[in-house]
Amino acid sequence: MESKKLYGASTQMTPAVYKDFYKTYYNEKLKVFKIVAEIVGLIAIFGAFYILANGYGILWGAIALWIGAFLLFYPRMIYRKPYKNAKDNSQTTHFAFFENYMSEKTKSHVNEYKYDDIQKVLETGKYFFIISQFGKCEYRLNKTHFSGDVESFSGFIKTKTQYKKIK
Repeated sequence: MESKKLYGASTQMTPAVYKDFYKTYYNEKLKVFKIVAEIVGLIAIFGAFYILANGYGILWGAIALWIGAFLLFYPRMIYRKPYKNAKDNSQTTHFAFFENYMSEKTKSHVNEYKYDDIQKVLETGKYFFIISQFGKCEYRLNKTHFSGDVESFSGFIKTKTQYKKIK
């Protein structure tokens, strides 16, 4: 017996959508790593200046400086590799949300997922990002292509999954 569709959305994947998704996903997933990497990176940079100022060797100072710079910038760029791999995959996906499950439909397949299979839903100003358990599937729902009230959907999905609103 088919449930009544409560909400619907469609997403046309573009490079900009992929970029927004991967930036948001990795910022959220690696939040603690980024903080630790920034602290250790700053310590390494200050250590490099200390090494250079006290004459312990240019090589050791350069190594400490390189490690510090790497730890400061790498976590901010980590999204680039998966983005490059995915940015040219363009397809339209249609989503339907029912009381106990959601469905995803593309040209080639239809999948249904229980809300228990969803690890987390992140909401930004422009998108809902749905991340399934074990990172198997990630969905990006553009709020401008949403059928139904977006605020109402936020309340609905909050009760069904782990939900977080971010900038």
